[in-house]
Amino acid sequence: MDTFFQSIIAFFTLDPSEPISFVGQLVGFIPLLLAFVTFSLSKRSHILISKTLSDLLSAVHFLLLGEVVGGAVCIVNTARGYVFYNKGKKWASGIYIPIVFSILTLLTTILQWKGWYTLLPAVGSVLAVIGFWCNKPRLVKLFNLPAVSLWLVYSIITGSISSTLINIISIISITVSMIIELTKSKQPAKAEADEE
Repeated sequence: MDTFFQSIIAFFTLDPSEPISFVGQLVGFIPLLLAFVTFSLSKRSHILISKTLSDLLSAVHFLLLGEVVGGAVCIVNTARGYVFYNKGKKWASGIYIPIVFSILTLLTTILQWKGWYTLLPAVGSVLAVIGFWCNKPRLVKLFNLPAVSLWLVYSIITGSISSTLINIISIISITVSMIIELTKSKQPAKAEADEE
């Protein structure tokens, strides 16, 4: 938690001799903007496009901050997003696809191991693999809620200001979206009960 607060102070008291860190934090604010819309989208394909772009920019963000595990996992996630977007095509529709991306995510983490906290984005990304493989947007969101929560803890530990905010916004967005969907799905049943 201290690293996170130190990062906030460092960001607002920029040391010109550390431009990479500043640019890294700045790049992270682009995925932050995408976080406002990603999980509020109602189509799986739109969620995937927004999330893939967010993952690509998050990879740059984490690599510039020197967080190789986060950057490497985000690179795998970017490739995952592209392949999952093309799930309807023969080359991207085999059941081996989510298994391959889960293994790649775990291997990336093992090869870049920095301690127990590096498991957080790996487990979160494996949950996201399961979620994004699902065709129903509700399941995409359901699996991504714990995934994003694990990334939130990782972001706080690594001092990523934008990623912390992205994950908080994503958690709120997923929760609100699921509540709205549940409310809408119960309304017709209520209307029918009122008619009787």
